Amino acid sequence: MMLTDWLISRVSTRIAQCIRSFAGNERGNIAILFAATIIPVILAVGSAVDYSRASQVKTALQTALDSTALHLGLLPQSTPDADLKTEAKEFFAANYQGNPEAKVGVVNVTRSNSTLTLTVDATLNTMFMGIVQIEEMDVNALSEVVLGGGTIEVAMVLDNSGSMSGSKLSALKKAANKLVE
Repeated sequence: MMLTDWLISRVSTRIAQCIRSFAGNERGNIAILFAATIIPVILAVGSAVDYSRASQVKTALQTALDSTALHLGLLPQSTPDADLKTEAKEFFAANYQGNPEAKVGVVNVTRSNSTLTLTVDATLNTMFMGIVQIEEMDVNALSEVVLGGGTIEVAMVLDNSGSMSGSKLSALKKAANKLVE
């Protein structure tokens, strides 16, 4: 056997041993798995944070818009549309207490017969979802109310069980009469 053949045989045997040794080596497997899964885990947690922030903005928008709708519902049906829009803008701005980072749009007021429909949109910049090119989340709210509804029906449920015996029942009757008046 020539020296070159022997050298090639020895080198290829050594390379084969290294490959088998590398394939059978289990040290560092956790680091490789961690490196492969850390980005999706960070993205999932970050998406949950961004979604939670958007949900808080949605709740604040809906609360302020519902308050605005109820306020406008007390106005007479003859109120001009321009006055409704001005009142909606001012009342909503005074009641919105959401994330100051959210870009809140204008409250839109639409009248259909005696029903008012209020909508508002907002945009919130994301903190983590930018990793996958989602830079902002859109949030919106809608509320409807009958304008100048007039009378209100109230139902009272009074407890007349044994626990209300004695002066409690007579105090309850007096309180109910005062409420009706």
